[in-house]
Amino acid sequence: MSAAPRDLPVRDVGAEPAVIAVYWFSQTGQLRECLEHFLEPLVEAGCDVRWIEVTTSGDFPFPWSLGRFFGVFPEAADAEATVDISIEDGGRPAGDDVDLVLVAHQVWYLNPSIPMRTLVRRYPDLVTDLPVVQFIACRNMWASAAVSMRTMLTAAGARQIGVIAVTDTANQLVSLFTTLRWLLLGRREASFGLRAAGVPDAEHQRLRRLGRQLVEAGAASGERVTAVMPEVLVRAESARENAAVIGPDLLAGAAFRFAAGRIRRHTRPGGIGEKAALAVFVSALGSAIAIGLPVATVARIAFRHRVDAAITKYLDRTLYAVADDGVPVRPRHGVPL
Repeated sequence: MSAAPRDLPVRDVGAEPAVIAVYWFSQTGQLRECLEHFLEPLVEAGCDVRWIEVTTSGDFPFPWSLGRFFGVFPEAADAEATVDISIEDGGRPAGDDVDLVLVAHQVWYLNPSIPMRTLVRRYPDLVTDLPVVQFIACRNMWASAAVSMRTMLTAAGARQIGVIAVTDTANQLVSLFTTLRWLLLGRREASFGLRAAGVPDAEHQRLRRLGRQLVEAGAASGERVTAVMPEVLVRAESARENAAVIGPDLLAGAAFRFAAGRIRRHTRPGGIGEKAALAVFVSALGSAIAIGLPVATVARIAFRHRVDAAITKYLDRTLYAVADDGVPVRPRHGVPL
């Protein structure tokens, strides 16, 4: 990782170094990698970052087998589904001195990964009355999962102050191929003229710049990082909304949750009924990718202003809120980091 810029006042992040608890679960290690890039400037500036890994005995292999990859759909997309988890160091680290919580999660079938969803639902006291930032690393669709997690955080009594999301910025068809190869075969490396799967270095650099902005803002104001974070996330593009995919993301996320709920309620896990329902789902998913995405793209082009206004209104209501000081936490687009 890169060294801290010389002009950053190390160990001067406001009145006192902030204590940041990071709850995370990652099969591939990519999420942890992204978190380290973001948090590096904060650690160098004196913040006390405490890593709490969430582990599970659930059947979530990596690489995924093809059967299990599709078989996990009913659990992954049903917001009510949970799994047995273990929390490193027993959960809340070293007492009640935490200033900020990062809830870092992957996106599984356009929903928060099951282990992290379980964490918030079963252990709400870990986030109750605390400022929380969602941290997401995924292929390209993150909004539906973020809305779902925001609902759970609100129910747990948390105070969400922002969302940070990084994605694979390659062409959609290219990233679909490289991501599936990584998930099913465990091969992430570049090959056949295609770059490596996952979040690229340009996004890592964006995370480091965001971390440095937080340090600089805290030092300039004399406040803790947690106090300046909502404003910094507004000024910075902390979660980029890809207009070409965000509409399909939200629509498909709702459809996935509806289908998963019906499958779980009306079939037996591993039974013939579930397998038949999953076969129908896989066929429908292929059709949606081949037909639905192009149709959605054309519809947005034809009704761009109406579609974009509807999406903005929906996200403002369900994902972005207003901090205690009245500062909105929606990332402001067009402002480079």
